[in-house]
Order: sequence, then C-alpha cells, then structure tokens
Amino acid sequence: MGSTPERLVVGRIAKLHGLNGEVVVEVLSDAPDRFARGSKVQAGDPDAATRTLTVSTARVHQNRLLVRFYEVPDRSTAEPLHGALLSIAASDAAPLPEGRYYSWQLEGLEVVDEEGRISVRWTASWSEPATTCGSSRRTTAKRWSPPSMSSCARLIWTRVASSCA
Repeated sequence: MGSTPERLVVGRIAKLHGLNGEVVVEVLSDAPDRFARGSKVQAGDPDAATRTLTVSTARVHQNRLLVRFYEVPDRSTAEPLHGALLSIAASDAAPLPEGRYYSWQLEGLEVVDEEGRISVRWTASWSEPATTCGSSRRTTAKRWSPPSMSSCARLIWTRVASSCA
C-alpha cells in the first residue's frame, strides 16, 4: 500500500470574484465542512512554499463555492492566488467510513485470480483527499467506477502484460 503524503489537495482557486477578495474555489474534498468559517488551508504547491489562509465566509452562488479569506481583503491581494492549490495536512483529513479508501492508500494494491496471477494493480494516484481518484491497470480494457469512489471520474483500465510490469 502507498505511503501517506504530507499534504492533501482539497481545492483550487479557479478564479476571482468581485472586488472584495472573494474567490471561486473548485472543491476537491467530500468533507462538507472543509471550507467552514475558521477553517485553515495552505495555498500554493503542497510540495513547496505555501501560505496559510483562514476562511472568513463561504457561500454557494450559481453552483460555485465563493470563499473569502481573512488574509485576502481585496482583489489585488487575491490576484496572485489565482490557480493556487489549497491543501491540508494529511493528518487533518476526514476519517473515511469502513470500506472507503484514499487513492494513496491503494497505490500498489494487487488483485490476483485463483491461479495466483495478478489481474489488477493500482499503479498511480494523485492527492485529492476525499475524491479518492487514481488509476489502475487491468488485463481487460473497460471503464469502471468503483462504488466506494463515487466522487471520482470514471477510471480507465488498460491492458497490461501478464507480469503487470
């Protein structure tokens, strides 16, 4: 199984909204309170320098989440944040119910048939904590969306050699 990453991406600042520092956040977390007032996130590359932001307000407007941060009082302060990833410490991730897993927990997982041959190996994942997206390789090409990963886009399984190299 994969090792725990230090930070998990929970959103992305998609664009600016208005003149008062409000931003549109593309939410990449299933935790409903992730952007509640007082919540803290890190803005920037999760593997490099980040900036702590504290949620002041969050509201839904035309099916988009609009967020204001205490540290961002106006549009000019918000402009450098456009496109920034928003992350949390992995230790702050919401616990998942039994039978659900984050993608990094599945990395390297193998499924074998009755003869002991590997038929599926989870080969890649990316840090989206509650959406649990990833990709895998399977001996037969087909589209599949696991029921325990409802937020994830359909995964494409691709044909691999019997050695799963």
